[in-house]
Amino acid sequence: MTESVDRSQCRIRIDAAHYGRRQVLFNADVILEPKKVVGLFGHNGAGKSSLVNAAFGISPPIWEGSVRIDGRTMFKNSPEERVRSGMVLVPQGRGVFPSLTVSENFLLAHGAIKSGSSMDRKRLETIFELMPILRDKWNDKAGSLSGGQQQFVSVGRALLQNPRYLILDEPSVGLAPKLVEDMMKLIQVVSTQDGVGVLLVEQNVSQALQVIERAYVMRSGQITGEYTQEQLRESEYLWHLA
Repeated sequence: MTESVDRSQCRIRIDAAHYGRRQVLFNADVILEPKKVVGLFGHNGAGKSSLVNAAFGISPPIWEGSVRIDGRTMFKNSPEERVRSGMVLVPQGRGVFPSLTVSENFLLAHGAIKSGSSMDRKRLETIFELMPILRDKWNDKAGSLSGGQQQFVSVGRALLQNPRYLILDEPSVGLAPKLVEDMMKLIQVVSTQDGVGVLLVEQNVSQALQVIERAYVMRSGQITGEYTQEQLRESEYLWHLA
């Protein structure tokens, strides 16, 4: 039987992934939909970052499976091609260029995808409305910003690409509680107002539950379950991940 293709979703299916001879992922299947935030929970070493790195086509692991973005299969496509198709990743860690200003960081990210074109000012204004701190720090060196502010620079650069599907790998790591709240509110707005499908990879379970609709739980390279927000709130097992 031919597998049906939904042209309004991003489906990440990793049949197997290896670092050398060691298998790190087993039959992982994740679906993202526009306007919905989906969580991916699990302890350190559960395989969360391996899954998103494979999906985005960066570095090891060596993997077998498929990634479909709105019906288009992406297998050996480069990360840049995946961005053009609508998938954008904010990797774990801030990933800013500290010696460059915030504006130069944005220009560099934009040029890597749309060489020779200028930034969309309307899109940039929308990002400033979502994250006013970026306007305030626009001409400051990224390295002079706090860790939380650098994280917002990373998310802002991703939003500049106008994604349909946004993958955020541990965006709350190292953030003060108030900034974690701000980050979660931002994720919710991006999903509901911009119609973006979000995969939120998190260990801060209690905060993530404020914005997700459902979530996958990973353990030892496998997805052990898919749950609604209500089921997660009632799950004693899940709180061992917090």
